[in-house]
Amino acid sequence: MAADQAGDRADRISGHPDDLLDGILVHLHCTAEAARTSVLSRRWRRVWTTLPELYFCDIHEPAEPAVRAQDRVDAALDAHAAAATVSRLELKMPYSSSHVAPERVSSWLRFASRRLAGELRLSLPCGHGDDGVKVEPEQRHVALPVCAGATAISFHHVMSHTLRFPPPPAGGTFAALATLRIRLALVNGPELEVVLSSACPRLKRLVLVEIFLRDEARGLSERSESLEKLHVIMSFMTRGRLEVVAPELQTVSLAQLVQVSLRPCPPTV
Repeated sequence: MAADQAGDRADRISGHPDDLLDGILVHLHCTAEAARTSVLSRRWRRVWTTLPELYFCDIHEPAEPAVRAQDRVDAALDAHAAAATVSRLELKMPYSSSHVAPERVSSWLRFASRRLAGELRLSLPCGHGDDGVKVEPEQRHVALPVCAGATAISFHHVMSHTLRFPPPPAGGTFAALATLRIRLALVNGPELEVVLSSACPRLKRLVLVEIFLRDEARGLSERSESLEKLHVIMSFMTRGRLEVVAPELQTVSLAQLVQVSLRPCPPTV
């Protein structure tokens, strides 16, 4: 009896409701650590698989085979309960993993497209992978599918892949997207223009910091009926032109741009 009482005291936390346990695990800010709690007891085995926030932040992990961090992401997303909605998905790969296969990244983004109702953050490394071979970004493409439930999307350090924005299917939009941030990324400019102008009806804030266009001389043209805040620094290398047509634009922050054109939308008839 004494042993049973001691066991009850030791596992008293397991008696709390799922939403409280979810809160405890979310505050770890590490999905891998949260998943390790599944060994505690049968009660904990599936708790982490319904977490509303998923963090894969291996950017400061000790040296290890880079593919291991990618495998952890694949396994966790596969195990996450299909009925659970994700309010935050954060993916930061180690600097040693510049050879993340586009197919892997595409599968992570498809997960976000289906399950996300909140914020997406993706950070990929740049430079040499584990084998020391440099991969040209022109050979690797990462395409963002429509994420109708995403309220904020951030891409950071996506220089080892070309970031693409394929035209959404008929009727598809980033219906909830209010903030888009792209920092240190190689971008397909024409595709980004189309998505910003026709598929982001609620976009309020656009941040472009040191992005590089595949066709840098062409520049970037953006039209938005909803955009209120624009922040651009050192984008399009040295020759690009930025043209913004936005009647609701209230705040503009620009630095080291050669040619800038800001004008309101023409009145609609």
